Amino acid sequence: MTKRIGIVLILLIVLFILTCIVLLYVARGCGVKKVVPEAPNVLFPAIMIDDILYGTTGKVVAIDIDEAEYLGRISSVVDIRQLPTENGQGNLALLEDAPYAKYEEGLVVLMEGKWILFEIRDVRDD
Repeated sequence: MTKRIGIVLILLIVLFILTCIVLLYVARGCGVKKVVPEAPNVLFPAIMIDDILYGTTGKVVAIDIDEAEYLGRISSVVDIRQLPTENGQGNLALLEDAPYAKYEEGLVVLMEGKWILFEIRDVRDD
C-alpha cells in the first residue's frame, strides 16, 4: 500500500511540474510583442510624369499593353526616402527603365513582369 501511495505521489508531482511548465510557457507567450523593424523616413513608391506625382496602389492590373502604347520609361531613380521631383523619375530601384502607360485615371508601370496601378497622389495628404 505504501508503495502505491509513493507511486501516486510521484505521478502527482510529475503532473504538477508538467502543468507548471505549460503554464509558464503559455504565460510567457502572451506577453510577446511582434517586433517590426522600423524603416525611418521611407515613403511610398512613386513616379513623376508630366509634373504630376503618382503613387502605387499596389494593385496588379491584368492587361496586355503593346509597346506602341507606352508613354515612356522611368529614366532615373532617387532614394525611397525621397519623392521624385523630375519627370520620368521614380523612387524605387525596381522602377529603373520600367515602361509606363496610361490606364483609366492613372498610370500602370511594368514591374517584375506585372502592370502595377499608380494613381495621382496629393503629398499634403501624407
